[in-house]
Amino acid sequence: MPVCPHCGAEVQPEDIICGNCGGDLRETPPLELSQEETSPQADRVEELPPSSEEMPEVEAPALMSPISRTLWIVVGVVLFMLLCCCGTLSLIALTRIFS
Repeated sequence: MPVCPHCGAEVQPEDIICGNCGGDLRETPPLELSQEETSPQADRVEELPPSSEEMPEVEAPALMSPISRTLWIVVGVVLFMLLCCCGTLSLIALTRIFS
């Protein structure tokens, strides 16, 4: 069966435009699939990836540098203290308003 030269989709011999990509089939003659391409995949033997024993050790990349991690900890502590201060000031203000 002929295939589209633009996208490789199967087309009918009488088609003028590919139904998959819309390419013009009149520009170049449609290509026929070779017998090797149409044979079942079960006939092909694929090599398995190397076992874990043969694979080299790869170090995991660091997610954050120590400086960046320290900066985030400091920012978190400062925000926590700010929230505590705002909460305390709010409680003081509410007790004065309602007493």
